[in-house]
Amino acid sequence: MWEVFNGFNDDLSKPEAPGKLPQRLRDFYKKIAMPSAAKLDTEELLNECRRPGGFFKNRFVDTLLFLEEFQLKDAREKQVFFSKLKDQLDIFPDDVAKYKILPRLIHSYEYGDAGSHILVPLFKLGRMLDEDEYQRRIVPCLCKLFSSPDRVTRVKLLEKIDEFAAHLTPQVVNEKIYG
Repeated sequence: MWEVFNGFNDDLSKPEAPGKLPQRLRDFYKKIAMPSAAKLDTEELLNECRRPGGFFKNRFVDTLLFLEEFQLKDAREKQVFFSKLKDQLDIFPDDVAKYKILPRLIHSYEYGDAGSHILVPLFKLGRMLDEDEYQRRIVPCLCKLFSSPDRVTRVKLLEKIDEFAAHLTPQVVNEKIYG
């Protein structure tokens, strides 16, 4: 942990002064750097960091954790999550958004009950992709969304058609959406 914030040190054989460690991590670092740290329970340490005010209690970690536990959440929790997600996407680095959040969104639609709630975050993340990635990742999901029996989903797709119409080829429209 020390090296993440202070840089690599070949001679690090004993705990160092906190240096550039964030203030919220210093007490935690002292606790795990003690010789008796081997006796500490890892789950307890992580829970301590997840408590309000802890280093891992923030929107970034909360969002990623929710996505990991998505299948365990009820429909109302999922709906609330997706409605908030569109406003929180800006806090994520592009790579996390494209390679962690976007696949989870697509997966949660394909294998869950995310429904039309994923559309706004899906289109927002789609703007980050180049054309090849968009064709490979978003277009197949759009085709499945159009084939959904849920009228709300299809109506919302039509309302947002300006977000993705340029990415749909006539062949995709004819064969996969209308076919």
